[in-house]
Amino acid sequence: MKTIFFLAFVTLGCLIAEPAKAAPTDAELKKSLVGFWRSPRHEYEYKPNGKIYMLPMSPDTTKGEWTVKGGLFYQDNEPYVIVTLDDKKFVYKSKSDKGGSESYTLIRITAKMVGQPYNRESVK
Repeated sequence: MKTIFFLAFVTLGCLIAEPAKAAPTDAELKKSLVGFWRSPRHEYEYKPNGKIYMLPMSPDTTKGEWTVKGGLFYQDNEPYVIVTLDDKKFVYKSKSDKGGSESYTLIRITAKMVGQPYNRESVK
């Protein structure tokens, strides 16, 4: 009798449990990265065409290229592991950093926030 209750309980738990979420596709990750981001030192715009521009833009603006392949973020052909990517924060680290101590954090901003003063300590 205990076995029947246990099996019923486990079955019910499986039916009620939230289904496992599939990992986001590369296309979904790319779409999430497009926009304006702030690091402790600079602000950037990630364009849908795979270009990154340090802001504010000028003829001498630092630029680079980015993409997502196989769930990894690539900046100027260097692979990075995506630690966190949501609508507010992007954290990535070098794929070769086995200790995990060297990570980079960007905070999402709006176009209107570009060039506005901010607390650099808030971007860690």
